[in-house]
Order: sequence, then structure tokens, then C-alpha cells
Amino acid sequence: FRRDMRLAVGMAPPLVWGPKFKLVPYSEVLSPSEYAAFEHAFQQLDTEGSGELGRGELTISLRSFGHEVTAGDFDRSSSKELINLHDGVVVSARVMRAETRPEPWLSALFARHDEARLVLGEAAHMDTAREPSTGALLAMADHFLPHALHLHEISLAGVRVGPFVCCELCSALPCRVPGSRLVWLNLSHCPLGELAVPAIVELLEFKASLQRVLLAGCG
Repeated sequence: FRRDMRLAVGMAPPLVWGPKFKLVPYSEVLSPSEYAAFEHAFQQLDTEGSGELGRGELTISLRSFGHEVTAGDFDRSSSKELINLHDGVVVSARVMRAETRPEPWLSALFARHDEARLVLGEAAHMDTAREPSTGALLAMADHFLPHALHLHEISLAGVRVGPFVCCELCSALPCRVPGSRLVWLNLSHCPLGELAVPAIVELLEFKASLQRVLLAGCG
């Protein structure tokens, strides 16, 4: 998934990285009930049974759940005018994320620019940081990581990082941005899953400032 990596000063790096997934593990982005409701609404509007909806029809479906959708929400997931269920789920997840504010504890972690280490998971001191929610991890990718040029180390050892979240985190890492100090990334004991392999491979191939990536015991 492509991510705009522009810095606060408005400058963009020469390359915008994004692994290309064919599947989305829906349980990471929508709850079973949310997915079932979305699938039902999608099928109700798909009167021809083609498996695709126009952007206008999908907008109606998402608005029925109380979500406002923009053209950019579609463009980040698909350039096609007709959207299938897979892309529709991704759009829905992105819209829901955009409507969610980062949790206060997460904002506090990134507020100190003199702190060179970011620790979540096994070695974290706070309970919320020891077992961060999927929403918190995605908020970190959306709002904080691309601009955290001060970070020297990031440890997510033991955090429940699935393939979709792994993709989003890897694409947001500041190591790809000029001026980044990030040299060490720990993803040990994270249940990344098979679908995360392309994200990890591309990260290792284009690691920029990263010097060490720990992947011991990853599922």
C-alpha cells in the first residue's frame, strides 16, 4: 500500500515504497461483525453479481455506516473506477482509521524528541505499550513514524504485528527519509505471518539508514 511520506516541511523523498498485496487478512482491519455487515451491504448493491461496485455505489455503502469517504481514500487503495470487495474493505479500514485519534499514551511516547529509543512489547514499561492494540499500531504508522527522525532504535519484540500492520509499519519507518537516525529495528517474536514476507524483503532490500533488523522467532 502506497503511503505519502512527505515531511512536515513539505519535502518528499525520491522513492515512495509500498509492497503489493493480493490479499488482506480482514480480521486485522475489521471485526467479524463489521466485515459481515460490509460484505452484506456490498452484495446488496452489487445487483449484477459482478463482484465490483462503482465508486459512487461504494460511497453510498460506506456512508450507510456513518463514514465520510473522499476520492483520496479510493486512490490510495485502487486506481480503478470499479472496486472489488477486497479493495472496498481496505478503503473502509482506511476511512475508519482516519476517523480515530491516536491514544494519549501513544502521543506522549512521541512527544519527547530527546528520546532516541521507542520500545513497545516485551521490554515496555507501560501495560498499554506492552500490548498495544492494532488501532494504536496503525495510528503510529499514520501519524508518528514518518516524522520521527530522532529515533535511533525501535523495538516491537513480542507485539502482535500481523501482515497488514507489518506492511503499514514498514512503509512508515523513518529510515527511508533523508536525515533519519534509525539504525536498529527489532521485530523478534512478532506473529508477522506469511503475507508479511514481501514487506520484510523490500525493507531489507531498501533499508536506507537501517543497519540491523532482528527477526528471531517470527511466526
